[in-house]
Amino acid sequence: MQPAALRAVAATWAAGWLGLTALLGVALMRSDPADRGALGRASTAAPAISTAPANAACVGDGLEDGTPTQFCLVCEAHVRIDSLHCRYCNKCVRRIDHHCFYVNNCIGYHNYRLYLLTMGSTFVCAANTACLSVAALAAIFLDPDYESRMEAATGLTRTTLRTINAVDALLSLTVTAYLLYLLLLHAYLVANGLTTLQYSHNKRERRRAGQLAAEAASADGAHRSASCFPPRMQVGHNRMRPQSARKAS
Repeated sequence: MQPAALRAVAATWAAGWLGLTALLGVALMRSDPADRGALGRASTAAPAISTAPANAACVGDGLEDGTPTQFCLVCEAHVRIDSLHCRYCNKCVRRIDHHCFYVNNCIGYHNYRLYLLTMGSTFVCAANTACLSVAALAAIFLDPDYESRMEAATGLTRTTLRTINAVDALLSLTVTAYLLYLLLLHAYLVANGLTTLQYSHNKRERRRAGQLAAEAASADGAHRSASCFPPRMQVGHNRMRPQSARKAS
């Protein structure tokens, strides 16, 4: 395949993935993760829980169509027992994973698969950009002819070209590594049947338990050190001297 045709194929492939990622991102932003029992019934203002825990608005439990429910005081509706009220979206979300500020939407039961697809597509785009950036940076340093052609085509100096490509490679590699971490994290969460909120809560509880155990061990050690003394004998009412001094005398 000729170099021009190869570049055209690579550009088409990259543009296709970029377009797919953009479409998935828009679909994710427009998706509604709300509990179906609370659709269209959420209050427009909820100042009472703006700083409250995520589930502070949902109290009690009941039964609706054979499904355990709880009543949300803000949505004024019966929602599923695994739903939590998000203070940012002001709606109850079934099996909420987290509120994603990148798309300004909650991720829950109804759009979690779309979230994973969007993140996977974004990872492919970032990895593609990282590969191209690293290849361009290597070509600039290893191929003088390529660098000369780029200088002639862009009108930029060699130092500027190297700086731009180095920053681009660093940023794209950082984004790719971050997205890979998120994908691996969610693979672990799916395998263990956890949400991000549950994982974060368990992590905080383990850290708190470790701190309490360390404090208890430290207090126990201080108590032991304070209650252990060298062998002493009482000489008078208020005077004490070591046992070794007694033997010497």
